[in-house]
Amino acid sequence: MARASEGNEQLLCSFCGKSQRQVKKLIAGPGVYICDECIDLCNEIIAEHAGQEIQKVRSDTERDYFMSSDEAKEYGIIDRVIHQH
Repeated sequence: MARASEGNEQLLCSFCGKSQRQVKKLIAGPGVYICDECIDLCNEIIAEHAGQEIQKVRSDTERDYFMSSDEAKEYGIIDRVIHQH
């Protein structure tokens, strides 16, 4: 659901279907698009699950930062780390 139609170049959020004109920002990925509203919803879900403040989650997701599995567990976005030897 990335484009409204082949003849019309209006881009749509792949998650909620809103057009680029209906949202503040539309971010493109490989064959998909996500709007700022869906990103906000994802951040709210992460904050609730992880027990973090929404502002911290927004700040942490605004940059390219990759956590180790132990950091993700401490942050609260995963429950446990399984190590295979």
